[in-house]
Amino acid sequence: MPGLNRAQQQFYLENGYLIVEGVLDDGDLRQVREAMNETVEAIAGKLLAERKIPSLMADQPFEVRLALIFEAAGPGIAPRFGRSWRERKPGYFHLMSNPKILDIAETLIGPEIVAHPVYNTRPMVPGSPHVIVPWHQDCSYLDYKRVAMQEIPAFWIPLVDVTPDMGCLQVAPRTRQKGIVSYHRETYSGTGFLEVDEEHTKGIEIVTCDMKKGSVLLIDQMTFHRSTPNTTNRVRWSVDLRYQDARLPTGFEQQPALLVRSVTRPQAVATVDEFLSGRPERAA
Repeated sequence: MPGLNRAQQQFYLENGYLIVEGVLDDGDLRQVREAMNETVEAIAGKLLAERKIPSLMADQPFEVRLALIFEAAGPGIAPRFGRSWRERKPGYFHLMSNPKILDIAETLIGPEIVAHPVYNTRPMVPGSPHVIVPWHQDCSYLDYKRVAMQEIPAFWIPLVDVTPDMGCLQVAPRTRQKGIVSYHRETYSGTGFLEVDEEHTKGIEIVTCDMKKGSVLLIDQMTFHRSTPNTTNRVRWSVDLRYQDARLPTGFEQQPALLVRSVTRPQAVATVDEFLSGRPERAA
């Protein structure tokens, strides 16, 4: 995977997003799915011990098991386990450091790359309102005064095929040109997302990103984007990662970034054991 070609780079720079099809195959995704399954198994074990579900439902397919567990456990259970998980497991390290992903990142930010400390596993369970994210800019969740002029692309990676009725991401092309806009903390979801003020979303073009598993959606940190409701019986499993130049601030200094590629300090590139130990990987 040689990274992005010139046409893809131009589209991303003009529109603030890009879908790259077929980046990762089943082999690339196997370990991260195993990590997700470990967490589902732990959730099932806890709820079974509390007698909230009749069984572990271990025979159910990956795409529906967590939805069935939460449905059997009853209303209000899903939020107990969070809308996203930021766990340190080998599967997530292998995805973050996958050369196919890093080749794309290098096209945009150069060869000195850290995986940003803000990464998430997102199980979008059907019928759960706290995972429906309104229009926002990723930079609003960072110290944007420090990182506003940087390239910090998000890599949104679905682990299952995502159709519009499953809660696709939607992006608003060319909204990065608006710069950092005003926003507020919404009160209707129970989560308190940072929502772009309505005055900035009037008349924007909306693109719904239905995608195959293993494809990658690149989103600029200032591009407006949101998720839509999942009305199916399947879980919309995804991971979102972010990358940036290793020599620049992350805007999220309370957690360490992960040095994943370097031509000047190859000996400092993090190993899986260092990632699991939680050591501060990013040198000053």
